[in-house]
Amino acid sequence: MPDSAIRIKNISKYFSLDKPQNESFTEGLVNLGMSILKISGNVSKKNGFWALKDISLNIKKGETLGIFGGNGAGKTTLLKILSEVTQPTQGEVEIEGKIASVLEVGMGFHPDLTGKENIFLSASILGMGRNEVKTKISEIIKFSGIGQFIDLPIKHYSSGMYVRLAFSLAAHISADILIFDEVLSVGDAEFKLKTLKKISELRNEGITIILVTHNLSEILNLCNRAIIMENGQIKALGRPSELISDYVEDAHNLAMNDAKDTANDESFEKEISINNSREWKDIKTAPGNKTARIKKIIVKRREGELTDEIYTKNDIEVEISFQKLLEQNTIDVGFTLYDNLGNNVFASTTVMDKDIISCNEKGVYKAVCEIPGNYLNIGVFTMNVFLVENKKEIFRSLPDVVLFKVCINKDSIETPLTKRFPGPLRPSLNWGVEKV
Repeated sequence: MPDSAIRIKNISKYFSLDKPQNESFTEGLVNLGMSILKISGNVSKKNGFWALKDISLNIKKGETLGIFGGNGAGKTTLLKILSEVTQPTQGEVEIEGKIASVLEVGMGFHPDLTGKENIFLSASILGMGRNEVKTKISEIIKFSGIGQFIDLPIKHYSSGMYVRLAFSLAAHISADILIFDEVLSVGDAEFKLKTLKKISELRNEGITIILVTHNLSEILNLCNRAIIMENGQIKALGRPSELISDYVEDAHNLAMNDAKDTANDESFEKEISINNSREWKDIKTAPGNKTARIKKIIVKRREGELTDEIYTKNDIEVEISFQKLLEQNTIDVGFTLYDNLGNNVFASTTVMDKDIISCNEKGVYKAVCEIPGNYLNIGVFTMNVFLVENKKEIFRSLPDVVLFKVCINKDSIETPLTKRFPGPLRPSLNWGVEKV
C-alpha cells in the first residue's frame, strides 16, 4: 500500500459485560495467537455490545483526518485499535510506519516514574535510542512547560501537565503517524495555541495525523478529511466543511425534537426547554449562585411567537429573566453568541447600557436585548448567559444553554443571493453608487 499510512479492513470490536476485566493467562495466549494469525473468533451477543461495527477506511500518507461524533460513538475505541493498545474482535489493520499516540490521561506513562524517566521509557518503546532522546529531551521539556516538575513522579501530575508532556513527547519523536484524542481539550489557552501551531507544522512536514475532538473549528482548520462516527460505525466521510454543516443541522433537529418531547412530559417540572427557550421552575436548581439565579431564557422573533421560525430579516429578541436573592450589590446580565463551530460571534451585557435601571433590590427582573434583522447569517447558533455583580462576572452558563436557527428569507429563495455567505454574520449595510 504505497500511498496508504493505515488501511482498516472490516474491523469490529465487541465488549462482553460478563467477562472479567482481567483475562486469564490461557485466554491471553489464545487471544494473542488469534491476533497474530489474524483469526476472528465467534462472539456471543447475549450480554455485551459492539463498540465498533464493520469499519473500513483507507488513510493516506500525509493527510490529517478528523474524527468527531457524540459520546459513545466508538471514536476512542478506534484510536486504541490503531495505536495497538487493543485488538479488534474481527477484521484487521495494516499500518505503514511508526505510530505515536496521545490517548486518555493515565495511558502510556508509568505513574511511579518521573516525567524525564517516562520520556526515555516511552521513546525507547517507540524505537528511539537513548542518545537520540538526549538530543531532543531539552526541547521536549521546554515545549511541555513542565519545568522543575519534570523530576517528579507522573502520579503527582495534574491532567493538564500529563497531556502537555504526552503531546510534547509525541510531537518531537520520529513518528510517521500521530494520533491525538481530545488533546486540545486539556490545558490553558497559551498551550492550546502552541499545540495548534505545532500540529500545523507537523502536517506541513507530511506527517499523517489522526485527530479526535469535539471542537468542530479544529476539524475545519486542521483536517483535509473527516469522518462522523455514530453507534460504532462511520456515518459519513468527506470534506470537513460539508460534514460539519450537515452534523450541526442534524444536531439542531435532534435538539428540537428532544426539547418538544421534554416539554410535553408533565412530570418534568424542574426545567423546561423548547430548543430556543429554557425555563427553570425551581429557583434552587436554577443556574447561578447565592447572589442571583437565572429563571428563564427566550430567543424569538420580535413580535412573534416562540415557535415561529426566525429569518435573516427578522429582529431577534433575547429575553433573560433572573431573580436577585440579596439586597446589597448591583446585578447585571449578558450573553455570548456562538456559531455552529463553537466560535464566539459577539457578546453583549446590560453593563454596556447606561440607561438601564440598577437592579439593587431583591426580586425578579426581566432584561430584553434586540439583535437587529439582516445581521446574523443563516445557520444554527448557541448562546450562554452570564451574571455580573458590581461590574464583575460571577457566573457563566454552558455555551449551549439555548439553541436557535436562522433561516433564509422566504421571499429571497429564488434570488441569486440565497447561497450561504461565509461566516456567522451577513449584515445589510448602507451602500451608495454613483457614476464618476
